[in-house]
Amino acid sequence: MAGYDYSRDNLYFITSNVEGMIKCLGKVVGKEMELSSYGKIAADHFEWLEKQYLYVVVHEWVVMPDHVHAIIEIDRNRINKFGIGANLAGAGRDLPVSNAVSMADSGNIERAGRDLPVANAELKADPGNLEGAGGDLPVSNAELMANSGNLAGAGRDLPVSRDLPVSRDLPVREIKIKSLSELVGAYKMRVSRMIHEAGYSEFKWKRSFHDHIIRNYHEFDRISDYIVNNPIKHYLKNRQKGNLPGV
Repeated sequence: MAGYDYSRDNLYFITSNVEGMIKCLGKVVGKEMELSSYGKIAADHFEWLEKQYLYVVVHEWVVMPDHVHAIIEIDRNRINKFGIGANLAGAGRDLPVSNAVSMADSGNIERAGRDLPVANAELKADPGNLEGAGGDLPVSNAELMANSGNLAGAGRDLPVSRDLPVSRDLPVREIKIKSLSELVGAYKMRVSRMIHEAGYSEFKWKRSFHDHIIRNYHEFDRISDYIVNNPIKHYLKNRQKGNLPGV
């Protein structure tokens, strides 16, 4: 979104595709994603992103054969005024959602795509028709519910962040808050380097990425469902196209 400060405290839904949509990160087996060694690198580095940048929380993510989805939160409350990381134990899906979401105008859902942004109309649809990247075919909500299986770790009932304690005995150190583009760029660069070192020297991400500013809890829940259900959507898409055995 033109003029928006992407280093602001907020929740962001991002999608990054492999260049050429090469399916090198793994494959969907049944209704679950089976990661390749390269896909495991991409998955592990969401945790790396949190550890590298103390103000970042990755609430939900999925690695698909040729792209990744994630909900990334920037939250300055995780750093006290001296610039030292506050209590970071258990960083990940069980951490609170920032006040930015609860304070936002639920009726004002902005688009902020860099490449082919997720359409506002698609975000208002059910999770089965939210695909803004990767070329998946729309899948009905009924099919998703019928095939959801056991989907743990969706990060639904997240409390609003509380103020974190301030340490008064630590030296002053300013931490620059990176923008969403810089954070995603750091993730992609690191993953690319590690995959190159693992033997796939031609791997690269598509240069740009898709993003969407998450404005409220309802949208957070809907996009979280979409991410968790992505392997199932892939399975149902292939079933519809007749690409599964016995179909």
